[in-house]
Amino acid sequence: MYSDMQREQHGTGSIMAQPDYQDRNDDLIKPKKLLNPVKASKSHQELHRELLMNQKRGTGIENKPELQRVLEHRKRDQHIRKKKEEEEALRLKSPFEQELLKRQQKLDQVWRSPRPALYQAADRGTMGLCKW
Repeated sequence: MYSDMQREQHGTGSIMAQPDYQDRNDDLIKPKKLLNPVKASKSHQELHRELLMNQKRGTGIENKPELQRVLEHRKRDQHIRKKKEEEEALRLKSPFEQELLKRQQKLDQVWRSPRPALYQAADRGTMGLCKW
């Protein structure tokens, strides 16, 4: 009885039509996986390999002054580059901004310089010329 049921199931499978297409087509271009640019760089691979070796040996990054030096050097270079960019941005101001800066500096000079006694008296409210 069980074998009869199996034969009936196999019989229904033969009714379905076979697909028209081929599963394997050698003419098609197969997509390639894109490379991660960070992982593709030699320096990153070497650093990763060194970190894995240190982890296996049980040594940490803290015990590795060479790695610390490299990281500090990179941070310092980034900081220097950032400062240079800021200075360049200040230096490359428009002519209008340069003129405003000159006028502001002149006004600051005028207010800081010692003024004649006549102007100081005017500030106090007495001119000193008339005594009525």
